[in-house]
Amino acid sequence: MTATITHKQPKQMANVAEFERWLAKKKTDYNYEFVEGKAIKKQPMKQNAFFIVSHLLDTFANTQAFKNKGKLLPEAGRKPRFGG
Repeated sequence: MTATITHKQPKQMANVAEFERWLAKKKTDYNYEFVEGKAIKKQPMKQNAFFIVSHLLDTFANTQAFKNKGKLLPEAGRKPRFGG
């Protein structure tokens, strides 16, 4: 007897607006992100990562950059992908 395992393929979408409409209709506790035209299910944040992010945000809130309306952006080192 052979078991077949199938992996659900990410949903292909034309643009962010289509992704946002799809996400608004989806009833789920999972988070998704739009990557290269696909809706990718994100893994939940691990507890230690949550504490690190929380500490970074609290620390940033006490800086002059924050007082000058600066922003702390997640995944800033990631290469942006635009268009096709």
